[in-house]
Amino acid sequence: MSAFPAGPIPPDLEKSMLEIMRDVGLSTLSKNTLRRRLEAKYKMDFAQHTTELDRLVGKLMTTPEIQRELAKIQKEKEDVGARRLKREHSPSSAKKSKGKEGKREKKEKRPDDYPKGALSPYIIFVNENREKVKAKHPEMKNTELLSEMGSLWKQISEAEKNRYQKLADEDKLRYDREMAAYVARGGAVLKRGGKKANKVKKEKDPKAPKRPLTAYFFFASDYRAKHADIPAKQQMSEAGVAWGKMSADEKRPYEELAAKDRKRYEMECAGRGSKSSQSKAADSASSSSADSSSSDSDESD
Repeated sequence: MSAFPAGPIPPDLEKSMLEIMRDVGLSTLSKNTLRRRLEAKYKMDFAQHTTELDRLVGKLMTTPEIQRELAKIQKEKEDVGARRLKREHSPSSAKKSKGKEGKREKKEKRPDDYPKGALSPYIIFVNENREKVKAKHPEMKNTELLSEMGSLWKQISEAEKNRYQKLADEDKLRYDREMAAYVARGGAVLKRGGKKANKVKKEKDPKAPKRPLTAYFFFASDYRAKHADIPAKQQMSEAGVAWGKMSADEKRPYEELAAKDRKRYEMECAGRGSKSSQSKAADSASSSSADSSSSDSDESD
């Protein structure tokens, strides 16, 4: 049951519904989510207006914009299904499956006294409010619940976010203390996935050219900077949806940045290859000189 009072149908209801469809995305939007977002915006209960909501949804579904989005979603589903079918019937799929099973067997079970990982501000917020939201909306699926938590996180004040940040900082200190005590007792530090972090990593060449960035990477970096107030995982998800909706003209600035960075990488690789060739030639000449001196010495003996 809604916490808001009943009210008349807003005059701009259709426009608001279209904005919510764009914001949430048709692939994840449900009637419950749409209704909750409308109730949060207008601060009123829409229970008595379900017939009108259904009528407007049906109307919006026939618009060219929504039809294009639905066709895109359908194509993505078909592409995913085709790729999955291809993987399942590929000769290497059986080998990969066996390889994964072998890797799972190698994973070590985390000890009972292993410190519990530090929580982020957003996770603390979710843990604190999930049951309240679930009790208010028992019909919600897990995916809808997570989507709702993300929306609520966006709506809280900076003061509230600072409170959760402080709790996260305290939990990080707790984790550091427990980990230090665990290591002092002789415990092995595990990487994500349960493997011991005792392998020596191959050092990267600090002078090696930095690999070129893609157009999407430039866009995603820009998107993260403009939406720093939302969780990183949600940023990635929303950036992917936004990129898919952009036109070729909107993507062009990022593609130009990517082309420029690719040219930079190629020039650095070419320069590095030239220096490497010169170094090898010098080493070869030095080796030949040493061999010649050794030969002359042998003949004189």
